[in-house]
Amino acid sequence: MAENSMENSMALRKISHNPDVCTGCGMCELMCSLFHDGEQGQSLSRGEIVGDRVTADFTFYACRQCGQPKCYEACSMQDKALCIDNLTGVKFIVADECDGCGDCVKACPFDPPRIKIHPKTLIAFKCDLCRDREGGPICLEYCDFDALSLETKEVN
Repeated sequence: MAENSMENSMALRKISHNPDVCTGCGMCELMCSLFHDGEQGQSLSRGEIVGDRVTADFTFYACRQCGQPKCYEACSMQDKALCIDNLTGVKFIVADECDGCGDCVKACPFDPPRIKIHPKTLIAFKCDLCRDREGGPICLEYCDFDALSLETKEVN
């Protein structure tokens, strides 16, 4: 995608997490893996809950949908494997085009990285805000505690 298309996007969206109401139940991870891979598994979820069940302090990690994504810049398969939706600005990975090199994972500035390598296919994957799902991100729909929300921020 051309740089100016990114600048012309109306908004960037990301999933926000409210740790004050999150119970760490894992329903978001379960539904994500079922929707995207047809099987359940924390390692298959595009988002990740990290926390302490004793203190009930949990954090949900998912792709932040960066305005200037370092993962995109690092991908040798730009516009093929790691793509940016021209209409929404959502960053996503086309599995059939990914060579699994892991450069995008290494380039992610967050800890833990918001891109994972699939345990079976060895291809990169990340949260794409369920861009092909009419109802939006499935994790939001199935969070019984409303701990997840879709945040929209205007691009300057």
